[in-house]
Formats: sequence, structure tokens, C-alpha cells
Amino acid sequence: MTQQYFSALWADLAPPLGNHPWQSTLFALAAGLLTLTLRKRHARARYWLWLAASVKFLIPFAFLVDLGSHLAWSRGSTGTDAGLYLAMEEISQPFA
Repeated sequence: MTQQYFSALWADLAPPLGNHPWQSTLFALAAGLLTLTLRKRHARARYWLWLAASVKFLIPFAFLVDLGSHLAWSRGSTGTDAGLYLAMEEISQPFA
């Protein structure tokens, strides 16, 4: 029983844990490049950029998404605006 539980738990946790290092590395590289473009700006901007990159390493986004999937979302109105939907559908079609 316990081994099956841990096997199922590992199967759920392995993909996010595997994706986290390369996603965070790409995010840090993007932050580094953006820092180079902001070197003549205020240090405050670079600080917040590196803080965001650090938080990305500490708190995996996949964990937050998984956590949010367990929250109950309140539904808005039960009616839909069909006119807006049809307009967006029409706009998104490729040119003939």
C-alpha cells in the first residue's frame, strides 16, 4: 500500500521536478541578457529582475500551477456573449 502510494506520488512529481531546472536556467539567461540591456538604468530595475529570477529558482511555477488546480474557481455569469465569440472566431481565420 505504502509503496504504491509513493510510486504514484513520484509519478506525479517527477515531470515538474525534471522541467524546473531547464526552465529556471532559461529564465536566468533571459534575466541576464535583460540586465545587460538595462545597465544604464536604475539599479532598482536590475534588482527586481534578479529577484524575480531567484524566486523562479526557489518556487517552481509548475508547483504553483498544480496548487492552483486544486482551488475551486467561482463561475462568472452562466450566460455567454455569443457575439464576441463569433467576432473573435471570424478574426482568427486566415486570409482566403
